[in-house]
Amino acid sequence: LKIDEPQTFEAGQFKSTLLAKVTNPSSNYGLNDFEYEFQVFSPFGTLISKFGARSYILTNESKYLIVPGIDIDSRDVSYVKVNIPTQNWELRADLPDFNLKFKDLLTLPVAKSIQVRGVLVNDSSSGFPSVSLVGILFDKNDNIINASGTKIDNVAAFSEIPFTIFYPTIKSVKEINFTQTKVFYEVKR
Repeated sequence: LKIDEPQTFEAGQFKSTLLAKVTNPSSNYGLNDFEYEFQVFSPFGTLISKFGARSYILTNESKYLIVPGIDIDSRDVSYVKVNIPTQNWELRADLPDFNLKFKDLLTLPVAKSIQVRGVLVNDSSSGFPSVSLVGILFDKNDNIINASGTKIDNVAAFSEIPFTIFYPTIKSVKEINFTQTKVFYEVKR
């Protein structure tokens, strides 16, 4: 797995969002389940906090791991590390095949903030108890300028569910490239 350097974004007063891009370059193997941990360090190099969760990554997939809205002021964060201690690779045929997609994605300025709206389409015969969404905002130079997430519960088979991803106040709304917003899903199993 290739893990890009994690990023920290302001997520409101005295809150932060952590984001890391993970890429699986293999076209034959993936990880059906893995644990990961964000470690947050102060400017003095001391560990402030840890945040762990589980995920998966399919073949040739890039995805974002996110910890939104934590109670740590982004000014108190010097750097963040992401650890994935165990990687049990599985053949492509043994990995899940989710038939989810997005339609009608729209990035809108709302006051001094942003909302990303759209519809999650489940084209499969399986329902899912929960699907987490991650919305990534880019500036006009294709740099990530903020990230946020939301969760949709009880995603029924063959359903379409509208969603909205809310962002905190953004200082540079005019710098956002509204056509480059990306939304990713993660099925919680």
